[in-house]
Amino acid sequence: MRYAAKRTWPDRPKAWEHQGEAETIEAFALTFAAEHGLGVGSEFEVLDKDSDDAALVPFRVVCTIPYTLGPVESHADAQAGAQAAPPSAAPPFAGAAMSFGFYMFKVTGLTVAVMVAIIIVLKYFGLTGEPG
Repeated sequence: MRYAAKRTWPDRPKAWEHQGEAETIEAFALTFAAEHGLGVGSEFEVLDKDSDDAALVPFRVVCTIPYTLGPVESHADAQAGAQAAPPSAAPPFAGAAMSFGFYMFKVTGLTVAVMVAIIIVLKYFGLTGEPG
């Protein structure tokens, strides 16, 4: 059977990139992914040129060694799902912000402790410049 394929994510060329023959649509899709060196997460669609309905079948590269294809999740659905996350969920940078905050707290505490120690030593030896 004759097929044609083109990428849909992340690149989207206007023309069909690859045309050829294969026994099944899955075999053609694997050949297309391997020959074009598609990376993990790349999406493409394959058109069956011999069928009457000419439906597009979407594929997604799941693994590259060996090439494995999986179902395509709509990007609009993925973005809607990300926006529907509960508001109590911590942002992805929360761990880094907490770590930075703890570090700054330690630095501030150490700085205050050193300054107090310097003032005590200066007062003990009478080097503060105050009369008496």
